[in-house]
Amino acid sequence: MTKTRVVVVRADNSNESSVLTDYPSELADRLVCALNEVGAGYLRRARRFAHSRLRHVARESELRDALNDRAVAVAALVPEASVVREIGSWGLGEVLGFFRSPEPAPCLLTGEPTHVMAYISPRR
Repeated sequence: MTKTRVVVVRADNSNESSVLTDYPSELADRLVCALNEVGAGYLRRARRFAHSRLRHVARESELRDALNDRAVAVAALVPEASVVREIGSWGLGEVLGFFRSPEPAPCLLTGEPTHVMAYISPRR
């Protein structure tokens, strides 16, 4: 009997997963497993990369340094337009969005206690 072999290869890094079977009717189920294996590896690397680009900051100088280093900063910010505009006025980055923090922290710019954290990305 002729064996059927399918190789799933990621184009960006050449990671591969192979499926070899005597029964082509089994191929679909086994191919799903191979795709899941490649996808799980991609997800792990993507999460590691994203995590490596995040920098938690507590002071304005740290935020400016993080943005100059092209990192995405995470900082306590009061969710007010004036604070978002102030960060944007530096020309270094912009507030991407906010999320709720379980613990209060002082706003990086105003010092006001807040339960809100912000993702701030580099602009250049």
